[in-house]
Parts: sequence; structure tokens; C-alpha cells
Amino acid sequence: MPHSGHVFFFRDKLFPALGFGAKINGQVSHEFALNGNPSNPYCVGIPGVVEAYHAAIRAVELWGPTNFAPIISHVAKFAEEAKKNVEIQV
Repeated sequence: MPHSGHVFFFRDKLFPALGFGAKINGQVSHEFALNGNPSNPYCVGIPGVVEAYHAAIRAVELWGPTNFAPIISHVAKFAEEAKKNVEIQV
């Protein structure tokens, strides 16, 4: 997958991959795990994220209006948790 810029990740290369603005099983969701596992939304590497995205796009119905607040709060919690486990290397 071509890209420009930098990709930052944890050493274990696990990425929490979340979707928003979809109807899943008749329910509107503004925050869902792309891999379908809400208790473990992590995907292994960028290929895992892309695979989860492709699976999710076939399994959900895109829905709006999109509410970004739940996903921003969820990602902020990930960042807070990650901040506790930061190693500084010089």
C-alpha cells in the first residue's frame, strides 16, 4: 500500500482499527471495531487493518449523519493508555 509520510505504531505492530457511521445488524453505530471484535479491536500491521476494513465495508451499511465524538473519545483513551507505557530511547 503506497503512502507518504510516517506511520507510527507500537512495537507489537497492533493497531486499534475503528469504524464509524454505519448500520450494523439494524443498529446505527458511531463506533465499532473493524475486525468485528469490540473487546479486541486490534489488527496486526497495516495489512491487518486493510483486511479488517475490506471485511467491514462488506458487512455494514454506511449510515449518517456521522457523529465523530464517540470515536474521538475512544481514541483519546487509547492515547492515554499508550502514554503510560512509553519508553524513551536516547
